[in-house]
Amino acid sequence: MILIRRSRRISTEKLHLVIHNREISPFSWLHYLIISEKDLAECGKEIITHETAHLRKLYSLDLILADLCIFFQWFNPAAWLLKQELQNIHEYEADEDVLNTGIDARTYQFLLIKKLLIQDTTL
Repeated sequence: MILIRRSRRISTEKLHLVIHNREISPFSWLHYLIISEKDLAECGKEIITHETAHLRKLYSLDLILADLCIFFQWFNPAAWLLKQELQNIHEYEADEDVLNTGIDARTYQFLLIKKLLIQDTTL
């Protein structure tokens, strides 16, 4: 919540775009799409398209349900695997939506690799 309050917001009927100065990976949750100024400037169209797919398909609700399963079945490895697989499927479907909008597949692949490499160096 602090991140949202301290950032610039652009709101529409179904989406709140939150633009911040911190160096964190873009993400979406419920009706918020959080992105850094740097990511917005460099590859905003691709990232917003990807995260909007997450929002449009209500993936946050799937993850809440998976977390509830883990809460009640914390001892069950299948509950943990369910959440992991849901996250993987969500990412593949969002990537497919990005490619279906006409964004160049090769450019998008390079963006994903770049984001992965940057994320690994900050861990």
